[in-house]
Amino acid sequence: MRGRLARRWRPVVGRLAGRLVPGAARRSDRGRAGSLLRRPRRQATAGQGCAVRGRLRRRHGRTDALDADPRTTRPEFARSSPRVRPKFARGGGVSEAEAWLLHLVPDHGELALDVGANEGSFTTLLANRFALVHAFEPNPQITPILRQRANGRENVRVLELAVYRRPAVLTLNLYPGSEQASAYPDQHGPADRQVRVPASSLDELGYLDATQVDFVKVDVEGGELDVLAGGEQTIGKHGPRLLIEIHNLDNLAACRSLLDGWGYRVEHIPHPHPGVHPGHCWLSANAATAAQKGA
Repeated sequence: MRGRLARRWRPVVGRLAGRLVPGAARRSDRGRAGSLLRRPRRQATAGQGCAVRGRLRRRHGRTDALDADPRTTRPEFARSSPRVRPKFARGGGVSEAEAWLLHLVPDHGELALDVGANEGSFTTLLANRFALVHAFEPNPQITPILRQRANGRENVRVLELAVYRRPAVLTLNLYPGSEQASAYPDQHGPADRQVRVPASSLDELGYLDATQVDFVKVDVEGGELDVLAGGEQTIGKHGPRLLIEIHNLDNLAACRSLLDGWGYRVEHIPHPHPGVHPGHCWLSANAATAAQKGA
């Protein structure tokens, strides 16, 4: 049964990889390939990056921030200083629960990946700061809300796909009265129902062929180690800034060990909510300093 499901989803994931990065496309798909990495129209950018030698490389250059008004359904893009923080309207920006993470997100950049976008509040933030945002969300109960929030934002691509350590078909647990979903048992108690969803890895999706990946936010309800393991080559090439929500002590130790081995400087960010269980926190990881030291 699992083999038949995997064969069913393989063409879907393959076509998605072709649209993400031109080099991942088949010859017959070259006309459509790369559409997700094309810059949106009316975007303002300036400057070119330069590579930092070493295993982990990060491009350092100035790119003008996107200044979008979240109160409009179709934002206007204009040149602005990277120091200018975007304004958020009620219901159109980040939630209060995520606002305390804003200082950990770069002010500007080319490409950001929102892995576990949920309803898209963090995606909205990233769309105001990056030229292009790929928002991954496999939960079929949530993706309509995410698409509605991204509607009119030319620099946001919504991808109904789970990010994992390899291409697969995962069982996603859905919970009553909650927008959360997890492929990991007992993450939120007994599941209300389950759905099968396609999954792939960052490396398989072709981000190795991207010009640069500047930022990756990961919030996947217990699957953070699998996301990192499936993106080792992508992270090693581009050295993006990482912001990862950790959901248990085992993942905390494993993720820190993995990032330390990659040369990342890791900062532990305690969760501000007093009722969270042990190990529930965030990790902010920066490759820039580590890459410079090893250059």
